[in-house]
Amino acid sequence: MSIYLKSILFCVFYILSGNSVKAQHTEAGLVVKASSGFIYGPVFNARPLYKWGASFESVKTIRAERSYLHYSAYGGNQYGSAGIGGFFGQEWRREIRDHLYLLHGPEIGGYFTTTGPYQSLQPRINYQFGILYRLTPKINIALSSPISTGISLENFSSSSWDRTLFTFDVFNDMNTLSLTYVL
Repeated sequence: MSIYLKSILFCVFYILSGNSVKAQHTEAGLVVKASSGFIYGPVFNARPLYKWGASFESVKTIRAERSYLHYSAYGGNQYGSAGIGGFFGQEWRREIRDHLYLLHGPEIGGYFTTTGPYQSLQPRINYQFGILYRLTPKINIALSSPISTGISLENFSSSSWDRTLFTFDVFNDMNTLSLTYVL
């Protein structure tokens, strides 16, 4: 990982740790892609999620996304790849009925993938829409769907990054299902 990427990650975590200490409301939990199936998908697709803010109605969010390490040996050749991703955002909640909330808010983030000489960087901006249900005063479950846009930048062993893709998706990305516990 380059020193530039490490510096960015350090700055993000430093800012987040200072703000989350001041928060009056915090939640920790897991998020999964809701379209991956209920039998096997959520077990293998769960990622950490953390939310904090001054109140339940307005929280900041940070979640991991598409983070993996992969190694394989096939036909006498060895292959390896790694990926990391995450999103940071704001979530507003408005009560519709008793224990049922409308949620919405922007997120910014993306993914970084490397496989040998190939590297890909995919920054994205999302706007989440969904519903949240408070099962108990301490446990929340939410289902949301994003409107998103992003680009893909690729580098093949050179010093220049080439834009290879632009996307604008209206509810085309998979829905997310999250379960959080109020700390």
